Amino acid sequence: MSGTREVQGALFSHIVSATGANLSSSLTKWPGKSFDPEAPAVTKWYRVTFIPPEQPYRAAVGEGAAVRHTGFLQIDLFYRKTDTGDGAIRTEAEAVASAFKSGTSLSYSGVYVNITSAAAGKTIEEEAWLHVPVKIWWWADVAN
Repeated sequence: MSGTREVQGALFSHIVSATGANLSSSLTKWPGKSFDPEAPAVTKWYRVTFIPPEQPYRAAVGEGAAVRHTGFLQIDLFYRKTDTGDGAIRTEAEAVASAFKSGTSLSYSGVYVNITSAAAGKTIEEEAWLHVPVKIWWWADVAN
């Protein structure tokens, strides 16, 4: 078992259950799924990106030792610019980050994913959008 599929499953399940309807809605760009953020009715949307480790390492000594995976999940929030500032998007970004508190343990198909930390980044102004990335750092020990 590589473990990354189970880690992704745990994190994605937690997004939907812990952050409410917004991130489980049709306004979320999930990996491998189509989405058009430029549709006229879209005033805010989300992008979820799973960043697995490039090289896992042994978590302990021994032939059957678990393999430690570390990485992060990024949830990008986008709000259409309206000249009202970034208060609303920052409030939502902080709420998303707080749904992944340090020390939280999630499980999926027998793999436990431990949240190290989560934080909302700075507001980035794009042509038509305000963008705030939220990064969630995690680790998981997976059977070898």
